[in-house]
Amino acid sequence: MQSCTVTPQTTKKLQSFSANERDVIAYFYLRLANIYGAEYDRHLVTDERIKLSKREWGPDIMKYSRDEIDNGATWIRRQKANFEDGWQFMDIGRCVGAIREANRHQALHQKFIAITDSSVVTKQEGADLMADMRKGLFE
Repeated sequence: MQSCTVTPQTTKKLQSFSANERDVIAYFYLRLANIYGAEYDRHLVTDERIKLSKREWGPDIMKYSRDEIDNGATWIRRQKANFEDGWQFMDIGRCVGAIREANRHQALHQKFIAITDSSVVTKQEGADLMADMRKGLFE
């Protein structure tokens, strides 16, 4: 019986990150290590695993600034502290999604604060502001 071995004919060139992108990615992993502690160490045991994880998730992480990562990580920490479903277990993909959501919700919340500003004095002005907000959400 013959064994079948498949060897790839091409190899994908590894992506290189700029110094700023590496800094943002390292900051994300630092925040995860601080939030998840021992679980982070269990998942990313060796330097090689950390390196591979950063290479896999780096393109998604580098879309965000340090401030945006900080907002998301703070939200994750609160969810974990409140024993919200699933946040006690580290899931890098879910954490990247949380960064996006934490920053998106904050922007929506700021629009809501503007609507409740005391400068709105008439019912019509409030209705106009609500219409503008709805238009902005669905554009």
